[in-house]
Amino acid sequence: MDKKNDGISVTLSVNTDLLSLKLRAIAKHATALADDLDKIDEATCSECGGPLDEMTLYAEKIFEHKEYVCNQCGHDILKNG
Repeated sequence: MDKKNDGISVTLSVNTDLLSLKLRAIAKHATALADDLDKIDEATCSECGGPLDEMTLYAEKIFEHKEYVCNQCGHDILKNG
């Protein structure tokens, strides 16, 4: 007894243009979020992990240096221009 089964044939057509645009937008925002998170990590004290205050000093409108001071322990980091 030989039985032939043709089965079901399905044709699926999908427009992926909108999906592609949405994925690009997600990727762009994920990259921006990662950059922001890196900046937050850089703005923490190496001694205690507390948040840093940034102060930029100028002399006669010319950049001199940046100073970072920890809010929690007072650790001071000086970055010259």
